[in-house]
Amino acid sequence: MDDIPDLVTDLTEVSPVLSKSNNKESQTQPEIKKESQGQDRLHFIGNYGIADPAPVAKMFWLDEGLSSNVYIDGVVTVVDSENIIKCLDDVGGHWHTENNHLKTAQSSDKDELTEEEIKDEHQKLQEGITTAHLQIALADSILINKVDKLEKKGDYENKLSQIENRIRSINNTSPMHPTSFGDIDLEKILDLKAFDSEGVKFSQSLNILENSVYHDDRITTITVTCEFFHDLESFRKVESFLQYILWENTVNGKEVEIHRTKGIMVCGSHIKVIQGVRETYDIIDAKQLAPGIDENKFVFIGKNLTHDDLKAELFRFLE
Repeated sequence: MDDIPDLVTDLTEVSPVLSKSNNKESQTQPEIKKESQGQDRLHFIGNYGIADPAPVAKMFWLDEGLSSNVYIDGVVTVVDSENIIKCLDDVGGHWHTENNHLKTAQSSDKDELTEEEIKDEHQKLQEGITTAHLQIALADSILINKVDKLEKKGDYENKLSQIENRIRSINNTSPMHPTSFGDIDLEKILDLKAFDSEGVKFSQSLNILENSVYHDDRITTITVTCEFFHDLESFRKVESFLQYILWENTVNGKEVEIHRTKGIMVCGSHIKVIQGVRETYDIIDAKQLAPGIDENKFVFIGKNLTHDDLKAELFRFLE
């Protein structure tokens, strides 16, 4: 990886501003393709502060599916170790308001914000769901930054453990890495292959820790398993199940929000990998089964999810 700096492009200046009223999203891909000029390059797209990474992830992931030369490696979320717990605990938006972490405070152009966006942010804060919840939910690698400040305050191990437990209660699939001053081994944030159907790291992300010390009922990770299928028709039934829960936002008669979906299912020699971001999903053929996968596994990260409800809904479609 010694030559990585020569193959890196920082696209912060053309990073999509996540608003429907401008067209910066459409400007980003041409810029990436122009910078690449026939060689493999790494492009970093920075969504800072209150930005939701989902539109960016979907944009490049779908483009890759259409045989583009652009490939999304993964989403890296950086959290501030000093403030992350206060942020996640902010039911009602008081901390966000006092610290100017609202869209109306951070947007460079207030005219770009729609009433719907402002209303949606306010509603989520009243429910205790912050942008930090969404950024953590969609992360494929999580950096816990500024841990040096925790060390200065004492009781470092306990404070770091509290942060890790809170993050794990939301996203139980992605690795966490404590950092200071952004100093991180590049192998922990590059070559993630988070959307690669053949990737070992993707398979590892399905083998999540089932238990978390702290349970956050707002956004959490749920895994549902079942035995390998005996007929190919089951693949179609699972797709119908995904379409229902992702598009209708309903599981077992209850309203939900699913932010990240991933899974693997097998029938004989046929292997299918599931990838989803919000309402967008794809089912991809895989050539081989990673070691340790001995049953169908479906992982969901979202709001108001329970194992019993998801399992009941899945088996309703499999009947």
